[in-house]
Amino acid sequence: MKKTLILTLTLLLSSNLYAQQASVESVEKLLVVMNAEQSITGNFVNVEKMMRNMIAQKMGNHVPSAQEQKEIDHKVSRMMELFKNELNYEKVKPSLTQLYIDIFDQQEIDKLTEFYSGPFGKLIITKMPLILEKTTQIMQTQLQVLAPKIEAIAHEDMSKAKNK
Repeated sequence: MKKTLILTLTLLLSSNLYAQQASVESVEKLLVVMNAEQSITGNFVNVEKMMRNMIAQKMGNHVPSAQEQKEIDHKVSRMMELFKNELNYEKVKPSLTQLYIDIFDQQEIDKLTEFYSGPFGKLIITKMPLILEKTTQIMQTQLQVLAPKIEAIAHEDMSKAKNK
């Protein structure tokens, strides 16, 4: 009798220690509430801006001719088409769903869904694209400062390798 009671208590306590894995359905509901599809689709605009900024930086003071600009536009268009085809929401959704299942348990997913369904959560959802865009701009600025230092280190290492 005593052994049965201990075994029962152990099983009850251990089941409470392990959180329930989030269901695919609950994560998909959270992704809808968070406007994940619109966020991913809207991010393509930022990707294109970033590409064009990188091209402009590489060109420096050179102003492209009409033909060069046409070629640049064509290449950017092809790259964006590739992004849209390969990184669209339907292709990313299974991995994104699994990511949330791996990181959050069912109770956490339920709380996140509740939060993002509320007014403050919706506010964060509407402002997050701007925050991400500004963060990207900050990082690009910082990378521009770092680029010459990184290149110097790379050249230094290459020079050492040649001298050996």
